Amino acid sequence: MTHPAPAPTSSSKKKRLYIPLVWFGSSLPLLILAVRATMDKLTANPIEFISQFTGWWTLVFLMLTLSVTPIRQIFNMPFIFPFRRTLGLITFFYSLVHFLSWLVLDQYFHWTEILLDLTERPFIYFGFSAFAGLSILAITS
Repeated sequence: MTHPAPAPTSSSKKKRLYIPLVWFGSSLPLLILAVRATMDKLTANPIEFISQFTGWWTLVFLMLTLSVTPIRQIFNMPFIFPFRRTLGLITFFYSLVHFLSWLVLDQYFHWTEILLDLTERPFIYFGFSAFAGLSILAITS
């Protein structure tokens, strides 16, 4: 005879409610970017704006992801711990959009220019290295 599965606890119910809210809230910057693009409000250099906008939001979500553990420990808030994985995947998504904006919009898949950028501009090299690290973390998440 099999036993019925235990009823979900209130914390798992809260998690099921809040995770979609986190995803919705994190999609707002992309919605703002899309609205600005359709209204032709991306400044005089739209490629630079898209790259800086997505890079800035990548850093915001990275800081949010990294702050989950200290907040949990300092303020004794164990219920925020499940959001760390979600925020990490959101960070990876924004870093992917940032990387693709550089690769497609800025470099147009010109591989010689990309290699030149990687060797001559250190921040491109470090950004690419960080993206590679985030990719590994996202794959294993």
